Amino acid sequence: DNGKNSSDSKLDVMRTAATTALLVLALGATALPMTSAFLRPAGLPHCVPGRAIVCRPVARHSSGGLRLTSSSALSDAETYDALARWLHGTGGHVHPAVQFTTDDLGGGRGLQTSRDVKEGERLVVLPEKAQLFYKNSQDADQALLAVIETVNPSLWGMRLGLRLLQEKVKSETSFFSEYLNNLPTSYDGMPAYYTAQETQALQFPDVQRQAAGRLAQLTQLAATCQRIRGSAADPFAGADIDLGALTWATASVSSRAYRVRGQPGQRGGHLASLLPIADLINHSFDANCVLDDAAAIAGAGAVAVTTCRAIPAGEPLRINYGEMSSDQLLLSYGFVVPDNPFDTVQLPAGALSYALQEVALEDGEHDPPISDIEAEQLAEAQMRLLQDAQLTDVSTVTLLASGALAPEAMALVRVLALRSPQEAAGVTRETLLAPLEDAVIEARARLVVKRLSMLALDELPTSVADDVALLEGG
Repeated sequence: DNGKNSSDSKLDVMRTAATTALLVLALGATALPMTSAFLRPAGLPHCVPGRAIVCRPVARHSSGGLRLTSSSALSDAETYDALARWLHGTGGHVHPAVQFTTDDLGGGRGLQTSRDVKEGERLVVLPEKAQLFYKNSQDADQALLAVIETVNPSLWGMRLGLRLLQEKVKSETSFFSEYLNNLPTSYDGMPAYYTAQETQALQFPDVQRQAAGRLAQLTQLAATCQRIRGSAADPFAGADIDLGALTWATASVSSRAYRVRGQPGQRGGHLASLLPIADLINHSFDANCVLDDAAAIAGAGAVAVTTCRAIPAGEPLRINYGEMSSDQLLLSYGFVVPDNPFDTVQLPAGALSYALQEVALEDGEHDPPISDIEAEQLAEAQMRLLQDAQLTDVSTVTLLASGALAPEAMALVRVLALRSPQEAAGVTRETLLAPLEDAVIEARARLVVKRLSMLALDELPTSVADDVALLEGG
């Protein structure tokens, strides 16, 4: 037993735990409360399209006034053909190989090729006049801008949604009527349309908070629209813009819009545009198309969907919506991607103290004793390594979809997993970002990662087995 009794082992475990707690506190992290949460959406990525979704009717936020259903009696395919003809009339273009389908992704709407298409071919070209957006300028509708300015700029979907509703109330007299006829009447896959029970089933507090926050903002905006209805400040010609109408418009924009010009927060510009036909293209991280500039062929502000590789006949068109985690995709587009490589879980750095203490309790019996002086030397060495590696400001620990930690977080774990001044002496800033040569320390650090993963799962109210049983039974 290396001359070590049980009381010595317990004292060493307590000393290790105390050292870890002090280091975690020195990092500015708090050990309690510990919650898991996915990363927050960072806003609308550049040239990120929305997704056309076929949805069943929903009554939760149904509009009591504004008619959201299409006034056209045409089928989906006929509506698409009419939209393509409209786009040609605006000076735009749809490649003859582009084909509308209602069987994309197992029954959804999308676009595919009817014949082989070469790399670099422009499949859809949209001049600026065919794009639905709003301008923050003197020649813009000032009544509409006044309502838009009541919405936080970060809620770009609600802002552009107001512009969409302005066209919707015009019905068949709108320049964009063919496009409006092509839009779904609801988006059940998006959390804005979830029932309270469905929202609760999400289980991730951060996603639930964001969904609830968006609903609160929509409710407040609906009150504003009702208050100005029929007045000189009403940009909707007296139409009943209620919660149902605003939810539909925001979901339409959030799930379909592209940013084709301007930068986030830029005044005088606009972040997002609705791009007819282009917004029917669904998502893949392995895209076969990109959105690019087409000013040279269709005038200033024009954009085009261009193939980035050869596409065989019958293959669905795909654009990468961006490197988004599942909660970002769910909140903005209403779907998730299995085995999403960009999924992450963030835990406060204080969670490390729990994981390190558990590992210390498990293998503390096998560690050589450490004196008070050595404990102080270890703490000094660890803090020096953290400072050299610029890890003293780390406040969260990020678990990647692969099950590993982000490199910065793994370096932090390697430092905190050290048990003696002798172990610390063999570690440098340069060696922290790769597996350590000392297999014992590296194994200990990886065990801490395993414990962190278990802590994240413990935050969920149900187990994986419970979720699988629920899905199979539903």
